[in-house]
Amino acid sequence: MYKFHIDNMVNNVLDSLNNAFPKGLALTEIEKIALAGAIRAGIEKNWKDKIAVTWCVEDIHSLVWDFHGRKISNKDALEILNNIFNHLDASQGINWDVIESWIDSYFDDKEV
Repeated sequence: MYKFHIDNMVNNVLDSLNNAFPKGLALTEIEKIALAGAIRAGIEKNWKDKIAVTWCVEDIHSLVWDFHGRKISNKDALEILNNIFNHLDASQGINWDVIESWIDSYFDDKEV
């Protein structure tokens, strides 16, 4: 995992914890700092002997614009990502060519 992935996970967990409390009982800054350290340690422990390559809706938006000169919604970009994930060919993996193929399929299906 890249550091920014772990940072995002820590921040999302902290936001969720903070929102779980009734108004007026939110976490203090000191509690957030302590929890952030514990959350980070747990996430880093989980990922210490693993790797992951991630793709996001921004990648889809970029390719759609570069190759089709179009913009799509985040919902459509996420649908493409989910299609790629749900039909993953582990022998081929996920790369720019695979993503472009799924984008082409997506547009073919929408234009029929």
